[in-house]
Amino acid sequence: MTGIIFTGGEGPEKRFIENEIKAGDYIIAADSGLDRALLCGYSPDLVVGDLDSVKNKTFLDDIPADCVKIFPEDKDETDTEIALRIMKEIKVDRVILAGGGGGRLDHLLGIVSIFDRSYYPDVWYTAMEKIVPVSSRDEFYGMLGKTVSLFPAGKEPCRIKSTGLKWNLDTVQWSKGDAGISNIVVEDPFTITMVTGKVLLISFLKEFGE
Repeated sequence: MTGIIFTGGEGPEKRFIENEIKAGDYIIAADSGLDRALLCGYSPDLVVGDLDSVKNKTFLDDIPADCVKIFPEDKDETDTEIALRIMKEIKVDRVILAGGGGGRLDHLLGIVSIFDRSYYPDVWYTAMEKIVPVSSRDEFYGMLGKTVSLFPAGKEPCRIKSTGLKWNLDTVQWSKGDAGISNIVVEDPFTITMVTGKVLLISFLKEFGE
């Protein structure tokens, strides 16, 4: 089953995520992610969080009480973490995260830190970026000429093999604090194979300057 988490912060336009979401997918809105979900035309199955940042509170009055889980403002998990935990508990095997861009840096870094854990989103969309964790071998299509950047995630050093990038990564070994900024896709598809570790592959939803 696929699950979609809409969270607060700057999120993607509907056109960038609508092919990811199918009928029957389970949608959770984390706090003000409710506003993003409704803006994109999706009614969540569950709303979670302290709900202090939600603007469209009318929706909350029109859904069953068991579809809303309110948590105190003072808690050990962020609203995004709560939503992700619920996805794990109901055994969702593919998670799409939408939102979390811009805004407070601590919230942004909090989401980035989730990818160091054992259960994390399969793809993350902000307003401008698409972030995909790569832990084995992945092929990426339709990105010829696009800019991509890579950051190590997790605790293990990263050893990488690649094809189709302007700057080949076959000799690269990264640890936390290293990064590969602004590589260029020169073949379609291009591939990334992780020998050890995990990376976050960042591509851009819009051309620079749009």
